[in-house]
Amino acid sequence: MAKARNKLANLLARTGSLIFKALSRFEDRGFLKGASHFLKLSLLGGLITLIGAISAQEPEEFATCYEIAIVPDVYITEIEADPNPTDGADSVTVRAKATVRDALTEGNIVTEAFCKTYVDSSAMIALDGAFDELDEFIEGRLSLEGLAPGTTWVWLAATASKGVEGVFAPVYEAFTLHVTEKSDSTEKDTTDR
Repeated sequence: MAKARNKLANLLARTGSLIFKALSRFEDRGFLKGASHFLKLSLLGGLITLIGAISAQEPEEFATCYEIAIVPDVYITEIEADPNPTDGADSVTVRAKATVRDALTEGNIVTEAFCKTYVDSSAMIALDGAFDELDEFIEGRLSLEGLAPGTTWVWLAATASKGVEGVFAPVYEAFTLHVTEKSDSTEKDTTDR
């Protein structure tokens, strides 16, 4: 189908070129000078439109079996929560390591970090006191008030000073937190020794 379209477009282009040359000769000789000029431009415009319409191809469907990868500016690793399981605690401390992906860009450092659950969010702090390095150990505290016992998600993210801003920045790293009620393991041992 594409070959036939291209052949027809080439044929029309050659035909248009011949008609254009013939009408140009009439215009140069003075034979119907104004009419030849108008006719030449009208036919040329029509042929260009026809060639464009014929040679226009339908866009091909693009399909892929892969998901688009979104690479974070800062990787979050070594995630831990204390306590996990929560054992009835009203809050949890979240610790992790944030590492800038693009370490070659001068001045690119971790600038902020945060964590969140379905019911709370919190800015995280750098354990060394300031966000000023490629690698930062970070910590934040989340309230568990309003979370029912069970497994819930906790998300962490961090930004880099020279990171990409936009729809996909920052990218969250998630882990599961096991919210449990207080266990009765603190009962006194009543056995004789």
